[in-house]
Amino acid sequence: DLVARQPLPFSEDPNSQFYIQAKETQNWVNKIKSGKDEESHWIAEFWSDDFYKVTFTPPGRWFAIANQVVTNEKPSLAKAVELYAKMGMALADAGIAIWNSKFLYNVERPVHYINRNFDANWESIMNNPYSGVTGITPEFPAYPSGHSGFGGAAATVLTDMFGYQYRMTDNCHKDRTEFRGTPRTFDTFIEMAVENAYSRIPMGVHFRMDCDEGLRLGYLAGKRVLELPWNQ
Repeated sequence: DLVARQPLPFSEDPNSQFYIQAKETQNWVNKIKSGKDEESHWIAEFWSDDFYKVTFTPPGRWFAIANQVVTNEKPSLAKAVELYAKMGMALADAGIAIWNSKFLYNVERPVHYINRNFDANWESIMNNPYSGVTGITPEFPAYPSGHSGFGGAAATVLTDMFGYQYRMTDNCHKDRTEFRGTPRTFDTFIEMAVENAYSRIPMGVHFRMDCDEGLRLGYLAGKRVLELPWNQ
């Protein structure tokens, strides 16, 4: 029963939550394009991981984060194996639940809504640094967000195994030159997951509801994996 809850009712009424969330995405991207929000631009690119052979995949990014934790903590072999087993299962379950839900609800991406209602020329800030293609939007439904689900699932497992208060610097994109890969420091794994999730709004590829529900499903996927009888 890992299925997303109903999305917001579709509406083009300016007073509706759907319309308001589309406006939020449009306005946030426009602010970045105008050069007025460099922090959000950094966050959006830092967590993007959208292009095969350019960066990690979204779930692969969380294994790269786990690798850094293992390097820092030097856990026993048994604990490391347990970590990767739980991470793999939680990420797989989150992915299955989210992609099933995407095609169950088939919610359009912000770009289509925004082009139709606000600005016919508007596009995301997702750009492939190698191909030169700009303004990209993933070619599958928006709701819920995959990045958000993977982050929620992985952060739940990492928190259970290494504690809630775990300060770390994510060096996954250190020294990248194609985009701003400057490391970012976090106080908790949940903080990382939340930033990862909502980075998709300023990127221009998700509505807020996509991120909200993706995180919820990810947390639930992680929780259910942790509830299995691991130490029997």
